[in-house]
Amino acid sequence: MRRAFTRYRHGLLAGCALAASLAVPAANLLSFQGEEPSGSLVIYLEDGPLVSEARDRAGATYVSILELADRLGLPHAHDADSDTLTIRGPRADLEVLNNSNAVRLGPRTVRMRAPVVRDGDGWWAPIEFLTLPLADASGVRFRHEAGRPRIFAGNVAATLLDMDAAPTGDGTRLTIRAGRTINVRVQQDRDNDRVVLSVDRAPFDPRRESLEYRDGAVQSVRFDDSDGSARIVVGTRGRLANVRLVPADGNRTFHVDFVPADPVARSTVAAAPVPDERRTAGALRVVAIDAGHGGLDSGTAAHGTLEKDLTLALARRLRAAMENRLDAAFVLTRDDDREVSHEERAAVANNSGADLLISLHVGYSMDPTESTASVFVMHAVEEHEAPPVGDAMFRPWYRAWEGTRGETLRLAEILHRRLEAAIPRWEFAVRRAPVGLLASTVMPSVVIELGNANNASDLDVLTSGAFQDRLASAVLEAIEAYGRGEWL
Repeated sequence: MRRAFTRYRHGLLAGCALAASLAVPAANLLSFQGEEPSGSLVIYLEDGPLVSEARDRAGATYVSILELADRLGLPHAHDADSDTLTIRGPRADLEVLNNSNAVRLGPRTVRMRAPVVRDGDGWWAPIEFLTLPLADASGVRFRHEAGRPRIFAGNVAATLLDMDAAPTGDGTRLTIRAGRTINVRVQQDRDNDRVVLSVDRAPFDPRRESLEYRDGAVQSVRFDDSDGSARIVVGTRGRLANVRLVPADGNRTFHVDFVPADPVARSTVAAAPVPDERRTAGALRVVAIDAGHGGLDSGTAAHGTLEKDLTLALARRLRAAMENRLDAAFVLTRDDDREVSHEERAAVANNSGADLLISLHVGYSMDPTESTASVFVMHAVEEHEAPPVGDAMFRPWYRAWEGTRGETLRLAEILHRRLEAAIPRWEFAVRRAPVGLLASTVMPSVVIELGNANNASDLDVLTSGAFQDRLASAVLEAIEAYGRGEWL
């Protein structure tokens, strides 16, 4: 066995000679000697996380391959004479030459963009080494997204995690949404002006590593799993009067409210700098955007397109357009493919202190030639009854909409005018209907229903980027007009 091992090693040297054009020139040999690690990179393995040092050189992120080989149970040997490292895998053996881009994988050579580097007794390789030759040799698949400080290996399943922040009446609300049931524990670090939200059931795959959000209560929000355990670290501004944790959606959603101790001081702290080209929308601070349907509730389905996918694409396009042009916060009731009840959607809008809610849907008709659109406002079956008398806070939840009936109609008429001007082929008539989502919202709320999914021509229009941009621009103009107090 030792003789075969030696012959195989010499075969590598011949192969490396053939790949000399890929080797790093002697004058440019990479070395990590005397350098500090640039951070940590977590490799989630089936038997638990491996927290490894990460080093950045020449545009590539490097990790220790001996440390990983030991965790995977892969034998390895270093030949000092030839400065080569051999790793034996169940599918093939790997042989690498110090400062070479070429890796011998069994009988073939794999070429990488960055070389493997020996540093003293350690060997370092770019992440590409894991996802390509090591994966083939070990049979373990490595999944990594560029720029992210974590790698998932084998059958490890990561839970999706999303974060959103928005101002509320007395502070800031951070909303955490996970792809499955989780638990969150709050710890206040007053000495360092931060709150740590520990989240169980790692690993997570966060949609964003941090939020570009600042206000009078919160100055930073970032996800951190650098030691293999998950947490969200919130940097706060000064002393807080309270931090409230409210679970929802069967512990898949958590609302965390940050209430500053001094509301006067809060009002004097400016939010993050806003580009000069962004405009205010009057008194509007928060706008909620609802993407209809989601999860098992796919909505209409015609010509291979699902309503839930289309409404989510439209909602994201609308949010992006608004974020670029308006000085306000924007909240999506869902930003992934999951089922959300009418009550949960309304709760997201209500709890975020939204000034408006716009829900996006796609129409459907059995007549494939029909083509129309509508702006719906709430109409209850018992609307002929007198509204409740007294303080609006005592209205039943299903009649919360009555408190903003007039403003909702004003918003609907402004949307009707702007949408018809931008998209003249559709009428965008204002219609009334008992829409479940609109019943329990405490702000002016409408549903925009677009086209006819059963009409192939309408569907082509709805899925085009040009149309979606035109729609977003028209809705944005309507929101600006509403915020200025415009009436017909």
